[in-house]
Amino acid sequence: MGVTLADVLPYLIALLVVGAIVTIVLRRRRRNTWKTFARKYGFSFKPGPPACVEGQVQGRDFRLYTGGTSSDTGFLGVEVVGMSLAPLSGVPEDLEVLNAAAGRAAERPGYQAVKTGDAAFDDEAAALALDLGRANHFLSARRRAALLELVSFPGALLAGLRDRQLLLTERRIVSDLDSLEKRFHLLLRVMRELGE
Repeated sequence: MGVTLADVLPYLIALLVVGAIVTIVLRRRRRNTWKTFARKYGFSFKPGPPACVEGQVQGRDFRLYTGGTSSDTGFLGVEVVGMSLAPLSGVPEDLEVLNAAAGRAAERPGYQAVKTGDAAFDDEAAALALDLGRANHFLSARRRAALLELVSFPGALLAGLRDRQLLLTERRIVSDLDSLEKRFHLLLRVMRELGE
């Protein structure tokens, strides 16, 4: 005697109901956390879709956002979440420094790989520029250390410097205030070290 669909159907329905409830709870938690974060730092919260927090930090545009629609959005609330801080003055416009996986996958025509001679930085970061001399001059030991901290952020899909903005993008549920603040303060530290 085998298992029939009628035997399994109540369990499947219960699983779907539990999944839907968890999704609703996670989205509500994230919305409330993002609202709290926005109030604490004087930013504005926009419920979306997609949800985002926007504001100014020391004259720079800050943005916390969800990726909108993707294959990960929906059930159980796992989706792409990112932060950006821009524009950064004094940073060469053609300099791009990303975490190795993201940077090596995103080749740009005319750009050349920047090698600094700093093994830890060169292994973890994919640095590209049109003007290698200017890029190497800008990437002092202090700036490399700051960017290395950003590009080495655990679980980041995309982390680093591109188009004169700092980026940190992950695929996870970022719905607690401590986690948001940890990422936000990392961007602020890197911004300061880059000479802002």
